[in-house]
Amino acid sequence: MSPLLLVAIAAFTIWIGIVGVFPRLSSRRSHRRHYRELGIKGRKYQANVDEQGLKIAGDDTTWSRQWADISSKGEDKQLFMLYSRGTLFIFAKRHLTGEQQLELRKLMGLTPP
Repeated sequence: MSPLLLVAIAAFTIWIGIVGVFPRLSSRRSHRRHYRELGIKGRKYQANVDEQGLKIAGDDTTWSRQWADISSKGEDKQLFMLYSRGTLFIFAKRHLTGEQQLELRKLMGLTPP
């Protein structure tokens, strides 16, 4: 086995051990903790997306972004994600009809996966 591969495997094994002992180093756990601290779990939000951009309204807050302000857009099998000025907007596909997914993909300028 090459020495470089051996070093990579050793580094990965050490990292797994450190994360097991110090769970705060794991980004997944850190993000989950941050999500809980935000206090948005279980709250309902209404999203309206059109040619101008997106508007999201909840009980206590509202976000509005024009398409020109959105710096990153993408999708995978389960989600649509948009990033703008420090805010990540995530739309779960399970909450959208097929027609809504096609329209959102068109507005975002994405091609079907």
